[in-house]
Amino acid sequence: MATSKITYPDKVGVIPKDVHINQVWDDDMNEIKTKHNFNANLIDVNTTDILTNTANISTNAADISTLVAGETVQNQEKGWAHYVDSIAGNQTISTTNVLLTIDTLGAANSTIYLPKEIRGISELWDSTLNRITPISLGDSYDLRIDFTIASKASVPTELTLTLDIGGAATPTVVILTRYISLSKTPPYTISVGFPIFCLETFILNGGQIFLKTDSGSISVSARNIMIKRDYKGTL
Repeated sequence: MATSKITYPDKVGVIPKDVHINQVWDDDMNEIKTKHNFNANLIDVNTTDILTNTANISTNAADISTLVAGETVQNQEKGWAHYVDSIAGNQTISTTNVLLTIDTLGAANSTIYLPKEIRGISELWDSTLNRITPISLGDSYDLRIDFTIASKASVPTELTLTLDIGGAATPTVVILTRYISLSKTPPYTISVGFPIFCLETFILNGGQIFLKTDSGSISVSARNIMIKRDYKGTL
């Protein structure tokens, strides 16, 4: 705040003024008082503004910290993993639904970028039951499933891929179906990608991937799945 203001009463000069023309007049003293007090008032106003702006800066800094923390939490909730099968032998797919198996022991298997809340604790793929294991109710994920058609027998023309959340040995609650042409000559790679969301049944039973041909059979190798969490449902 400003230093003390001049508070003495306005002065009245000697009458007649021309008696002390070279002396300090009342007008001079009063002008000094007016200007000094005007500047003191400005200092008071500026001091108040500075205090207000300082408080606003502190508030904005706190808001920025909150936003940064929120972004950090969001980054911890997102992540991905790439699960790769290690078995040298091929899996045979015929006209009866077969569960796609991935043991997660392949050399290219990668889980270091899983969401931080489960990293080192849990997985997005259960390699024992061969199923997708979402984290939270309301989550959404992107999937990409890759495998190689190593050989064909008895001229199959179409492969059916289904994502089922019934938890049974065969599809009972199918939430997605893809039909894949088998017209090419093996060996060649199939890649199927799609988004999913996870509600109560998916959380309870996980998601199983079944494959079957329309006729004959195929042999598949190099099986792997990439699972990327896009959104955390539990806020």
